[in-house]
Amino acid sequence: MSLTLFVTGVTAGFGRAIARRFIADGHRVIGVGRRAERLAELHTELGDNFLPMQLDVTDLTAVDALPQTLPAAWRDIDVLVNNAGLALGTAPAQQADLADWDLMVNTNISGLIHVTRALLPGMVARNKGTIVNIGSTAGRYAYPGGNVYCASKAFVEQFSLCLRADLVANNIRVTDIMPGLVGGTEFSHVRFHGDAQKADAVYQNTKPLDENDIAEAVHWVVNLPDHVNINVIEMMPTCQAPGPLAISRQANNKRQKKRQKNFCHQGLPGGRCLLPRSLRPRSHPPARRRSVPSSITSTPSPRGRFGWRATPATPHRPPCATLPLSMTTRWR
Repeated sequence: MSLTLFVTGVTAGFGRAIARRFIADGHRVIGVGRRAERLAELHTELGDNFLPMQLDVTDLTAVDALPQTLPAAWRDIDVLVNNAGLALGTAPAQQADLADWDLMVNTNISGLIHVTRALLPGMVARNKGTIVNIGSTAGRYAYPGGNVYCASKAFVEQFSLCLRADLVANNIRVTDIMPGLVGGTEFSHVRFHGDAQKADAVYQNTKPLDENDIAEAVHWVVNLPDHVNINVIEMMPTCQAPGPLAISRQANNKRQKKRQKNFCHQGLPGGRCLLPRSLRPRSHPPARRRSVPSSITSTPSPRGRFGWRATPATPHRPPCATLPLSMTTRWR
């Protein structure tokens, strides 16, 4: 049976590959994109089963009017693929460009939910349909500089799950596909504002996924039996895996290193500690052999055990004098 698909972001990358994959199987695709010349090229390539529609998903007024603006023969949408999205910049939050943040939110979140809301009532009325949202592993695995992009893709996953919960009685399937590292698209070029050197460095010495891998995943989800719903697909190339959490270690500070090296935890120079080994904190550096400070002498204790004892006639107290004198003489 022939299906009618509505695919956003069709002029490049995943959207273009998805359109090609389904039209090759005899289905019809309404392809949405901003660039008219690329839409025309795809129409020439794919034929009359491809209906080009120039539309920016951030134009919410135009998006909300979609049910009325589509040709009558194309209004019964079987499959919605929310593919349009982008990442902009990798600056930390305190340095990020707010214009980049706004555009990511308007495209990745507002555009997606408005397209869904415009086409969903028709699916509910027919009690049938499939929605595929293109998310990202960035929605699960945060990384420095991801900030709003990661947050927007986390939204896509949660929105997809909530949609499924709302539509459980309407026989409408919802899937979030979350790709990891994908090469051969415009994604990194857009993110680095056209800097080809930075964009190419992302994929250097790797074998990433490509747009056809994502199209194949969408094709598989859509062609499963009607009673089968795939909630989430998380996919990565074999050269990629989830990484460790970021940790900032204070010991990297040179001044802190020097202090840990030259003083015990009581502030006594030379790493010498008056506390018994069993009472020393784990972070305490090992004691080093050094000359005994002039204010301290070593004498046998009355019980025959050797310990450090403060000389009664010392003109000043040792650096660890913040402890009671009973603790700085010896331990019984």
